Amino acid sequence: MSYLSSERDSQASRRFSQLLILKFLRNLLKKLLTIVRKMAISWSMDVMDVKSGGSAFVDILFRAKAGDIASIKNKYPDLYLRYKTNILSSYSEVNLS
Repeated sequence: MSYLSSERDSQASRRFSQLLILKFLRNLLKKLLTIVRKMAISWSMDVMDVKSGGSAFVDILFRAKAGDIASIKNKYPDLYLRYKTNILSSYSEVNLS
């Protein structure tokens, strides 16, 4: 009889510790989500400052042909990631010729 009660107690304590771990992880995920949301909001605010339309892309191509890739990364991070191959190919075409 005592063995069964100790087995139940150990199962209960394991479940309790599992619940504590799950609660901790849930709270950690909530905090991480709020941080990510704040970062996404600040990222979208940075992106909103970027010029839109063809003028931004033309500016990027001129900077790439001039070899100023670092300023493209800083000024137009979203467009750089989206059009990285085009930008780098424009840069390499100028350097090859």
